[in-house]
Amino acid sequence: MIPREFPRIFSALGIALLFSLGASLASGDALIAREPLLAKILWCLAIGILIWIGIAGQEPLKLKTQEVVAITLIAFAALLTRLYRLSQGPPMLSGDEANFARTALEFINGTRTNIFNVGWFSFPSFYSFLQSFPLRFLPREPYTIRLSSVLAGTLTVISTYLYAKLAFGKRVATASAVVLAFLGYHIHFSRLGWNNIWDGLFAVLLALLLSQAWRSNRPAAYVLPGIALGLAQYFYVGSRVFILLIPVWGLLILKVDQTRARFRIQGLAILAISTTVVVLPLALFFVRHPLEFLAPMARISLFGRWWTLQTVHYGDPGWLVISEQVLKALLGFVTVPLTSIYAGQPILNPPLAALFLIGLVVLIKQRKEPDSLWLGLWLLGVVMAVIFSDKPPAGQRYVLSSGAVAIVTAIGFNAVLSWIPRTVKNRTVIVKIFACLFLASALWQTYHYFVIYPTRDALIDFNGLTVVEVANSLQELEVQKAYFFVSPRMALASQEVIRFLTPTLSGEDIAHESHWQVEIPDPDEYAFVFLPERESALDTVRACIPRGATHRITAPGGYLLSVIYIVDVHAPTVCTGP
Repeated sequence: MIPREFPRIFSALGIALLFSLGASLASGDALIAREPLLAKILWCLAIGILIWIGIAGQEPLKLKTQEVVAITLIAFAALLTRLYRLSQGPPMLSGDEANFARTALEFINGTRTNIFNVGWFSFPSFYSFLQSFPLRFLPREPYTIRLSSVLAGTLTVISTYLYAKLAFGKRVATASAVVLAFLGYHIHFSRLGWNNIWDGLFAVLLALLLSQAWRSNRPAAYVLPGIALGLAQYFYVGSRVFILLIPVWGLLILKVDQTRARFRIQGLAILAISTTVVVLPLALFFVRHPLEFLAPMARISLFGRWWTLQTVHYGDPGWLVISEQVLKALLGFVTVPLTSIYAGQPILNPPLAALFLIGLVVLIKQRKEPDSLWLGLWLLGVVMAVIFSDKPPAGQRYVLSSGAVAIVTAIGFNAVLSWIPRTVKNRTVIVKIFACLFLASALWQTYHYFVIYPTRDALIDFNGLTVVEVANSLQELEVQKAYFFVSPRMALASQEVIRFLTPTLSGEDIAHESHWQVEIPDPDEYAFVFLPERESALDTVRACIPRGATHRITAPGGYLLSVIYIVDVHAPTVCTGP
């Protein structure tokens, strides 16, 4: 410990805290900030002060040329897998993606300027602010709103390599980066216009910077992990678990190793203050609006509608529900198919799942090591979050653990190689065979994602596929006005995906009733869109307006999604159905 550093560090932290408080005052709570530019400048100055302090306390990671080449090649492969046909896969632009994008558009059109409040579904609006940058310069297409996630996913691969090398060595680092680069689960979330993937990035950055700080002899080293933890709060809610895990980790490590205990406690205090500086504007908003803070967690809580459904509707005892939650949460990594997002398969395929389980055993044996303990708590925190949320094992809840899963799998692979005695004849050949099998297992995940999963995903969500295909067709046909013949199964005019992809379209839903009437007041080109169960109305419209072009939209396998009838109306018309 260097006592003379503390006055300088805490003075700088105090100034940064004042700048952050000023950012909160300049922003306010409304969609339109009081002084938006000033708020951003003050917040950036606060973070800039923290970075200036933190860099002085960190020792740079040392990489050999061959290591730089290796991670560059892996990162490039990760980038390609996340960019490949980005608009076409996932094939369905989800309503959630469209809602995030519409919030981003509010930053562009000036109806929102405050980055320190919440947007759609009570998520912090900062993510949509980042999304707004590509939308300012690129077309309004799915790939545009997914580019920031591609960036986050690729950076996660690089960060995972750096952390694994620091904590577990070069072989584990290379193997973990390979797993994550080609992991279908991580590729999927890196190609969605959601804020979840940023959780995974900041989780790895936090682990890397925390590991560096723990190894350092300088208290300023704890500033950078504080920045990472603070920034993480501006994205998905999963990162909130780290606010609880860091003090638990610190207490457990100090119990095992009390050397320099006072110094490390002071370091964790610096980390807490640094986190406060970064998150303060958003935290003060949540203090004034606590329901906005609780809303994302309340929506998915185990003890909401899901608990009622299981215990009241199905009559399951509470202990059984909890037991099932625990089992599904644990096995979602290896055997139980995920639900909700990336549904239908676990995170890892069987060979990698076996290595993951071996890696867990190694972690348990090394539980007194700071990095192993943190990795275990990291996974445990995610599992607990899944246990106490609905519809386990929901895929979107595991994104926070992506880097940890890759590293534990790599630890398992490293353990298997270490079991091969050095006295064995042709050991080098055997190791290379195992390495090739490992690489093949990782590449199979990518093949599964791009070849097998898209068809399965389309079969799972025909409604989502219908919305996207209808929107794409109307956009291609340059239709400005449309009538949607819908059913109780789904509406169309109010779908966020259609509103995002066809912003100039004026649409109206024609409900499924025994009698309907469409009044066309002005001559123009119109589209009539029919869900399959409303296709009988096409004959009535065709009899009313006989000259038109029919377009049938089908899913893979020939399943009819919708029928579009394009007409050019030359006079005011009224069509009436039975």
